[in-house]
Amino acid sequence: MHTFTINPYMPQVLPFQAFLPAPEFAPQVILPEHLRFNAQKQAIELGNNPFSFGKILSAANPEKSQEPQSVLQCKRIFDQFLAEGIYRKQAQNAYYIYQTQSQNHTQTGIVGCVQTADYNQNTIKKHENTRTERRKQLSGFLGNLGINTTPVMLSYFKNKAIDDAVFTATQATPTFSLQHQTGIQIKLWVVADAATVAVIGRAFAAMPCLYIADGHHRAAVFSDLDAPQFSVLLVPHNQLAIHPFYRLIKNHEGFDLDEIMQKIEVNYHVKKCNLNQMYHQYLPNGNFLLCTRQETYQLKPKNTAATKPDSPSSALDNLDVSLLQNHILSPCLGITNPSTDPRLGFGSRNIALPEFKHLLSRTDTACVFLCKAPSIEAVFGIADFGGIMPPKSTSFEPKVLSGLVLQQI
Repeated sequence: MHTFTINPYMPQVLPFQAFLPAPEFAPQVILPEHLRFNAQKQAIELGNNPFSFGKILSAANPEKSQEPQSVLQCKRIFDQFLAEGIYRKQAQNAYYIYQTQSQNHTQTGIVGCVQTADYNQNTIKKHENTRTERRKQLSGFLGNLGINTTPVMLSYFKNKAIDDAVFTATQATPTFSLQHQTGIQIKLWVVADAATVAVIGRAFAAMPCLYIADGHHRAAVFSDLDAPQFSVLLVPHNQLAIHPFYRLIKNHEGFDLDEIMQKIEVNYHVKKCNLNQMYHQYLPNGNFLLCTRQETYQLKPKNTAATKPDSPSSALDNLDVSLLQNHILSPCLGITNPSTDPRLGFGSRNIALPEFKHLLSRTDTACVFLCKAPSIEAVFGIADFGGIMPPKSTSFEPKVLSGLVLQQI
């Protein structure tokens, strides 16, 4: 048994016995991302790939996620995967180093378990609200299946002891290495030796808090279920890649771009620009792009005096997503509640320019606003004072893939 001293007032990160795909099945287990929400294409994929984890997800579609027969089918499939050796339960408690590598970015984190009590006591800090309907769907599925299929993504300020332990562990041959359909290389190492487990456990035990990056709904569900613990992927703050969400204005009755532009011009300099050049450019604070299928405009505030965030609440107000909402979407388009307004859509800006141009060309798209993402320090700071960021403020990518590291609830 692995033991290390735990400070009861600090969040605990514990090793656990995970279910992992056998190395020879790991590449087939992953359901391609573009099929997750396409039932027709998913059926074709599952017909061609009997080992796909999508067989479990497809047996629990959102409409049936709480029906006993639906979850029972999920359990049968998972038990079949275990019997056939597609998944194997680890023989001892361990941490799992999970690395994703693309052409431009490498991210290495540790999968472990945290105590739900730490989430309830806010030593695992949040920065987003959750929706009751989504929590209910997830609760029905996860609670009845009894398996956490996707770790919640957490972050922490980088720590030398953890960095050193991860570096040493990743010099060994990974348990499995595979190529995701997006082109991302995925590697996983099992870390079970007592000395390394103790180093990692003590380092996390000395931290005052952890921060949710992605997975607020899943974390809340484990609290709803009174589960003692849940699995997480912990990524140091300096390795996180944060992408902004765009705000898409749907074509609707009464939309008049000329009238909206006149309202925007009261407080912003409006200048035509080239989307090909500006799409990947860094936007200064408070600057936005307004994109239509014909033209792209840069919006630069006329009042260029720097606003000092002299309090945590003013830091929240000065997030670019807050400025966009409070200075443009609400006064110029009448969108006062971004969570519920049917004229507003969201999406991650982590898409290629051709895909973004296709989005602009759709008949139901009136225009799209782009802004820069908040820094991870800003996200942590807002979580520290209990602030809630506007909906769809950040997208932490790459996402944690479902079906690679499973935890028994």
